Parts: sequence; C-alpha cells; structure tokens
Amino acid sequence: MRNIVLRMAKLLKIIGRSIGILLEWILIFVILLAFAIRTAPVQTYIAQKATNYLSKELGTTVKVDGISITFFDELAVDGVLILDQQNDTLIAAKTIFASITELNINKNHFKLDEVTLVEGYAHIKKDQEGEINLQFIKDYFKSDSKKQNAKSMFLDISKVKLENCKFRYDDNRQEAIEKGVDYFHLGVHSVNGNLENISIVDDHIKADILSFNLIGNSGFHLKNLTAKADVSGKGVFLSELNIESDKTKISAPKFNLVTNHYDDFNHFVDSVKFDAQIAQSSVSLEDVALFGHALDGMNDIVE
Repeated sequence: MRNIVLRMAKLLKIIGRSIGILLEWILIFVILLAFAIRTAPVQTYIAQKATNYLSKELGTTVKVDGISITFFDELAVDGVLILDQQNDTLIAAKTIFASITELNINKNHFKLDEVTLVEGYAHIKKDQEGEINLQFIKDYFKSDSKKQNAKSMFLDISKVKLENCKFRYDDNRQEAIEKGVDYFHLGVHSVNGNLENISIVDDHIKADILSFNLIGNSGFHLKNLTAKADVSGKGVFLSELNIESDKTKISAPKFNLVTNHYDDFNHFVDSVKFDAQIAQSSVSLEDVALFGHALDGMNDIVE
C-alpha cells in the first residue's frame, strides 16, 4: 500500500512539473507572438493578407499601407483606401485606431473601447440611374446576413474621436446650385468630434455627442453641436441639444424629426414631422437662409 502511495505521489509530482513546464512554454510563446506581431515584416504580411482578402470579397480595390498591432486588443491601420466599382474613392483614412474589447463573430456582437479616425474621407454618390456607389457593400453584408440566418448586428463603442475628416454626397441626377446648402451635392470638411456610448443594433443608432464641429461647402460653420441622439426608422430624436455657429445659438431640451421609416427623409416636407421644445435661443436668419433658400437676403437675428 505504501509503495502505491509513493508511486502516486511521484506520478503527481511528474505531472505537476510537466504542467508547469507546459505553462512556461505557453507563456514564452505568447510573449514571442506579441513581439512578433509588433515587428514590421509580420504587420506588413498581415496588411497584405487582409487587403487581398477584402479586395476579393468585395470585388474592388482595397489598400492599406500598414497595420500596427500594439497588442492583441489594440490596432492601428494606416493609409486606408477603398474604391467603388467605378474606381473612384469611396472611403479613405490616414489612420484608424481601435481598442477592441470583444469580437464575437458567431453572434455578430462587436464591442470596442475607443475608436479614433484621423483624416477620414467618404464620398457617397448616385449615378444617373439612381444607383448608389455603396450598394455593392450593402449587398455583400445583406447576403452574408442571410448565410448567418439574418442575425442582428450589435456594435458598441465606448468612445469615438474624429480628427479633421471630410464627407461628400452627390446625386448626379440633380444639377448643382451655386448658393446655400445643396442637399443633392453636400460637402463638409474640417469635421471634428467626440462621441460616447455609441450603440448600433442593425439600423438603430444611439450616441452621446459631446462635441461636433465642421465647415460646409456652403460657407456654414458649425462651431459646436452637443446632444443625446437616437436615430432609427422612427426618426431622429435629439435631447439636450445645443447648436452654435458664428451667429446662432440654439438650446433645445428636445428636437425630434418623427418618421415612419428612413425613406420618409427622401420626402422631407410631406413625411417628416417636427416635435420640438426650444429654450432661450438666438437664431440668425442669414444662417437659416443657407438651408431655406426662400429666405435668401434676410439677415435679422431672432431671439
């Protein structure tokens, strides 16, 4: 009996040492992998594989100058370029930084701690037939969602920072106008913003806008916008809204654009209902005239 106990003790001792050695080697492997991932050759290889895969999947040109992986949960992508199927720039960015908390592809649940977009650019356009240049990407994810039995997508981001970004929208079925905001040919630049608590579930978006500013091609300068935003097919619901331009300051406990579905925004005058509460504000009709062209020439201040 004593021999059996001694043999068992010896066996357990051997197993314990083996597990200890195995854990040491696993730790060494993880450390080496962490250092390898941070080397230029490995990151260049990852960038090439990623862009080749995306180019093949989307049927267009996808380029990335470099990928920097600080560790397994922090990623910086430099020199991003995605072309549309007419070989024009669809999306571009100098740098996209993301700190990843959770990636659950099976459940379509993605959680990011912080995202920074530096010098991002997007150009959305419609051709003479009304086909949007983003359609091929929408079709890809639509077909992918069918493969996954149409699982809902959940995206949570704790913080988003925008630095010197640009956006352009063109509906080439419509002629451009020279003065004021052209809703068919929109362009903004110098876009900077800080957002928190972003939640995207399919087409339902929520976010706390801490700061947001831009300059429009019409000459309108949005110096700052803050609000709690809730956007869905039911409308755009803004609470604690504050808007400031060079000549206008608006404070609104609530400012809602109520709809039945997203398509109502294409028929804004007839289909979108206003539900707003305006606090003490100062509005420049010169600013308003940029958006409502019938007021062109008016420059009064309305309190």
